Amino acid sequence: MERQKIYFERMHDEQQRILKRAAALYHIDRSRYHEMALSDLLIGNETIAGLDQKTTHRVISRLWEGLDKNMVFGIKIGPHQTINPMNSAMPLLLIDKRGTDLLVIIETAGGKIAMLRQSI
Repeated sequence: MERQKIYFERMHDEQQRILKRAAALYHIDRSRYHEMALSDLLIGNETIAGLDQKTTHRVISRLWEGLDKNMVFGIKIGPHQTINPMNSAMPLLLIDKRGTDLLVIIETAGGKIAMLRQSI
Protein backbone atom coordinates (compact mmCIF):
# COMPACT_ATOMS: atom_id res chain seq x y z
CA MET A 1 0.00 0.00 0.00
CA GLU A 2 2.89 2.38 0.75
CA ARG A 3 4.31 1.87 -2.77
CA GLN A 4 0.96 2.73 -4.28
CA LYS A 5 0.77 5.91 -2.20
CA ILE A 6 4.26 6.93 -3.31
CA TYR A 7 3.38 6.19 -6.93
CA PHE A 8 0.25 8.36 -6.84
CA GLU A 9 2.10 11.18 -5.07
CA ARG A 10 4.78 11.12 -7.78
CA MET A 11 2.14 11.09 -10.52
CA HIS A 12 0.38 14.05 -8.91
CA ASP A 13 3.67 15.96 -8.58
CA GLU A 14 4.52 15.24 -12.23
CA GLN A 15 1.08 16.39 -13.38
CA GLN A 16 1.39 19.59 -11.36
CA ARG A 17 4.82 20.25 -12.87
CA ILE A 18 3.43 19.85 -16.40
CA LEU A 19 0.41 22.05 -15.65
CA LYS A 20 2.61 24.73 -14.12
CA ARG A 21 4.81 24.79 -17.25
CA ALA A 22 1.75 24.89 -19.52
CA ALA A 23 0.17 27.71 -17.50
CA ALA A 24 3.33 29.80 -17.83
CA LEU A 25 3.82 29.00 -21.52
CA TYR A 26 0.21 29.55 -22.61
CA HIS A 27 -0.84 32.12 -19.95
CA ILE A 28 -3.53 29.86 -18.50
CA ASP A 29 -5.41 30.96 -15.37
CA ARG A 30 -5.69 27.53 -13.76
CA SER A 31 -8.29 28.74 -11.25
CA ARG A 32 -10.80 28.92 -14.15
CA TYR A 33 -10.54 25.18 -14.84
CA HIS A 34 -11.30 21.77 -13.40
CA GLU A 35 -8.09 19.74 -13.80
CA MET A 36 -7.79 16.02 -14.34
CA ALA A 37 -5.72 13.44 -16.14
CA LEU A 38 -7.30 11.74 -19.12
CA SER A 39 -7.11 8.49 -17.15
CA ASP A 40 -9.36 10.02 -14.46
CA LEU A 41 -12.14 10.90 -16.87
CA LEU A 42 -15.39 9.26 -15.90
CA ILE A 43 -17.41 7.33 -18.42
CA GLY A 44 -21.07 6.50 -18.21
CA ASN A 45 -23.74 8.52 -16.48
CA GLU A 46 -21.39 10.33 -14.10
CA THR A 47 -20.72 14.03 -14.55
CA ILE A 48 -17.53 16.06 -14.50
CA ALA A 49 -17.23 18.21 -11.38
CA GLY A 50 -19.34 21.35 -11.71
CA LEU A 51 -20.91 20.40 -15.05
CA ASP A 52 -24.36 19.03 -15.75
CA GLN A 53 -24.96 15.78 -17.65
CA LYS A 54 -25.54 17.46 -21.02
CA THR A 55 -22.36 19.57 -20.76
CA THR A 56 -20.36 16.54 -19.54
CA HIS A 57 -21.49 14.57 -22.58
CA ARG A 58 -20.54 17.47 -24.88
CA VAL A 59 -17.10 17.77 -23.21
CA ILE A 60 -16.37 14.06 -23.63
CA SER A 61 -17.57 14.08 -27.25
CA ARG A 62 -15.37 17.06 -28.11
CA LEU A 63 -12.45 15.54 -26.25
CA TRP A 64 -12.52 12.30 -28.25
CA GLU A 65 -12.99 14.27 -31.47
CA GLY A 66 -9.91 16.37 -30.67
CA LEU A 67 -7.79 13.46 -29.50
CA ASP A 68 -8.63 11.50 -32.61
CA LYS A 69 -7.75 14.43 -34.87
CA ASN A 70 -4.67 15.64 -33.00
CA MET A 71 -3.13 12.60 -31.35
CA VAL A 72 -3.61 9.68 -33.72
CA PHE A 73 -1.82 11.52 -36.52
CA GLY A 74 0.70 13.22 -34.21
CA ILE A 75 0.73 16.01 -31.65
CA LYS A 76 0.54 19.37 -33.38
CA ILE A 77 3.16 21.73 -31.99
CA GLY A 78 3.01 24.24 -34.81
CA PRO A 79 1.05 25.01 -37.96
CA HIS A 80 3.07 22.53 -40.03
CA GLN A 81 4.85 20.50 -37.37
CA THR A 82 3.72 17.35 -35.58
CA ILE A 83 5.47 15.06 -33.12
CA ASN A 84 4.88 11.36 -32.66
CA PRO A 85 2.76 10.90 -29.50
CA MET A 86 4.60 7.72 -28.44
CA ASN A 87 6.05 7.93 -24.92
CA SER A 88 4.34 11.26 -24.22
CA ALA A 89 2.92 11.91 -20.76
CA MET A 90 -0.72 11.15 -20.02
CA PRO A 91 -2.79 14.03 -21.45
CA LEU A 92 -4.08 16.41 -18.80
CA LEU A 93 -7.50 18.00 -19.15
CA LEU A 94 -8.50 21.49 -18.12
CA ILE A 95 -12.24 21.96 -18.38
CA ASP A 96 -13.52 25.50 -18.07
CA LYS A 97 -15.78 25.78 -15.01
CA ARG A 98 -18.35 27.63 -17.16
CA GLY A 99 -18.34 24.80 -19.69
CA THR A 100 -16.98 26.85 -22.60
CA ASP A 101 -13.44 25.52 -23.18
CA LEU A 102 -11.58 22.25 -23.01
CA LEU A 103 -7.78 22.35 -22.95
CA VAL A 104 -5.69 19.22 -23.42
CA ILE A 105 -2.12 19.58 -22.17
CA ILE A 106 0.47 17.07 -23.33
CA GLU A 107 4.15 16.83 -22.54
CA THR A 108 5.89 15.09 -25.42
CA ALA A 109 8.59 12.50 -24.97
CA GLY A 110 11.09 15.26 -25.82
CA GLY A 111 9.75 17.53 -23.06
CA LYS A 112 7.78 19.97 -25.24
CA ILE A 113 4.43 21.17 -23.90
CA ALA A 114 1.58 21.13 -26.39
CA MET A 115 -1.92 22.49 -25.86
CA LEU A 116 -5.02 21.55 -27.80
CA ARG A 117 -8.03 23.85 -27.32
CA GLN A 118 -11.60 22.86 -28.07
CA SER A 119 -14.74 24.93 -27.70
CA ILE A 120 -17.45 23.00 -25.91
